[in-house]
Amino acid sequence: MARTMQKLVLAVGALLASETTLAAATEAVWFNGKAEAAFAKAKAEKKPVLLVWSAVWCPPCNDLKAQVFSKPRFAELMQPMIPVYLDGDTEDAQIWSEKLAVTGYPTVVLYNAEAQESMRFTLAMTMEEFETALTAGLAAGGDLQRVIARAAEGKATTDDWRMLAYVSWSQSHVFDNKPDGGITSLTQLAKLAPAEMVEAKALLAAAALEAAAGAGDEPARKIAADDVKKEAKGLLEAVLINDKSVRAARLFVANAADQTVAWVEPTAGEARDALAERWIKAASTLETDPSLSIDARLSAVGPAIFLFKLRAKDKAKAPAELVAKVQKAAAKADADAKTAYERKATIPTAAWLLQEIGDFDGARALLEKELKTTDTPWYYESTYAGVEKAAGREVYALGWAEKARKSAIGRATRVQWIVEDLVLSSKVKTPTQDARMRELVKDYYSTALALPDGFSGRNAARAKRVAESVRPFVGKDQELRKLVEGYVAQCGKLDGKAAAAELCAKHFAGLLTGV
Repeated sequence: MARTMQKLVLAVGALLASETTLAAATEAVWFNGKAEAAFAKAKAEKKPVLLVWSAVWCPPCNDLKAQVFSKPRFAELMQPMIPVYLDGDTEDAQIWSEKLAVTGYPTVVLYNAEAQESMRFTLAMTMEEFETALTAGLAAGGDLQRVIARAAEGKATTDDWRMLAYVSWSQSHVFDNKPDGGITSLTQLAKLAPAEMVEAKALLAAAALEAAAGAGDEPARKIAADDVKKEAKGLLEAVLINDKSVRAARLFVANAADQTVAWVEPTAGEARDALAERWIKAASTLETDPSLSIDARLSAVGPAIFLFKLRAKDKAKAPAELVAKVQKAAAKADADAKTAYERKATIPTAAWLLQEIGDFDGARALLEKELKTTDTPWYYESTYAGVEKAAGREVYALGWAEKARKSAIGRATRVQWIVEDLVLSSKVKTPTQDARMRELVKDYYSTALALPDGFSGRNAARAKRVAESVRPFVGKDQELRKLVEGYVAQCGKLDGKAAAAELCAKHFAGLLTGV
């Protein structure tokens, strides 16, 4: 027993040492200073900038750290560039996100030496894919609009197509001025992409399908999506044609199965079933691909769950075979994930998948295990709250949301987790709901108003959610209304920043007047 314990201590020590070394090596790559200094240096030295907008707790951010940023090759690729890591909790980070129009974690953006945006990278990349995308982005000249135009004219180079393939279209603003949100343009690009460039064609087809299937009811987008539906089977064929195409478009394959299948085949029947089975079979090829991250392999189990739910009637219980499949995949991911980056990327996915098949005890056990060692407990505690809410135990969900709020560390992180607790509390009726809402309103405003960026960037989105959640209580609870009104005057004291004060004032005007 003593020898076993000694071996365990040595193993843990070695793991911690390797984690420290890895973190130090990763941090050494990045520019040491503020973002404005990095862009000034880039301009003076005529160097491109790679900016990464991220957070320490964010699962896909940690997947990128494990797959790309911690690799020696990444450091080599950054030598002729200025790499900037902008953590969402750093001073003025949310104000910078307003300037750069970045809000979602992670966002990876390439700029030229004049701080003009070239491209935003897709969220799921291996080191090899990142190098391909970066090399293509630099070679293509860095003007996404111009590259799109060259492609439409039939003049795109191989690097142009590679660049277009790895753009994160959902985060890019290149189609902001198009009424259809770029649905038509993405479909055209997917059709024009050379057939021999299997990965590029698959990624562009996936982007077009995702945009069309999620178009919503806005008229211009709906019309464009209806037109794209005529091309849907051809686009799907480009995604599902072989293992290479599925691997390239894995983020879409893993996460968009039910929405896309229901859009392509809106009526239950043989056609829908055939497409669902083909999708599940394609996704299964990702589960054992050793070149992919642990989280990517685990996420490939998702389509089997989502498509079962799409086809099941009356919320049928997941079959034993599916439950066993998910449990096995979650257990394997738990065993395989060794580094902190891997665990932060993978364990939340595992818990969520277990929740989705109704294994609430399995999800709880996994989260409780992780909470004993993690340095970002709030993410797992809020995930636990989601598990309890899905299990119908809303009071327990409130308890975990409160724990997450109280353990959260970081400027924007604190704001986000206060809001998560507040939003959940506004929806769960308890004898102490009004008192809890007053407590959370105090916590939120005392935190947000103490920050110069408390109503900027991602914090602005959180402020909108607060207004939506608190407004019904303001109308019925005079004590809460007076509490909110007492904070209005503090908008003018936000460190003399006129823009911040204006955002703050608009927030309260909308909340108190219902506008």
